[in-house]
Amino acid sequence: MDWTDNLAGSYGFNGWNHRIRDAHGGDLTFSGGPPDAYVKFTSDGAPDVPLFGDAVWPDSWPRSADPAPPNLSDGDQSHQGTPPKESMMARFCIARHDKSVNLAYLDGHAANVALTDLWHQRWSNRFTPKDVVLPSR
Repeated sequence: MDWTDNLAGSYGFNGWNHRIRDAHGGDLTFSGGPPDAYVKFTSDGAPDVPLFGDAVWPDSWPRSADPAPPNLSDGDQSHQGTPPKESMMARFCIARHDKSVNLAYLDGHAANVALTDLWHQRWSNRFTPKDVVLPSR
């Protein structure tokens, strides 16, 4: 048993909204993202940037290349915490509200988002929207 065995959750934070620094001032990123990928809160409130939402893991760094999970009931929990097999997007891609999830955004609004639209959100400054096909179950 390791520290990742008990990290399942109900809501998850979009990790691209913060930067973690190590003791020497260097960036610590769990997904290997470049520093310019992080979203900076601006005067316009960055209304299209998800802050947190329904998820099976407490945090995530969604990437454009993340595949849909093999099933929509558990967010591919068997691979969470085990790079490179884990899909960060799978943490949010769960059929919680009739194949949709609720997301809260940096500007304070919330929305119900279809699972296929998760790949069309502005998760990070480097996120490129794409279309995905979800499993039927």
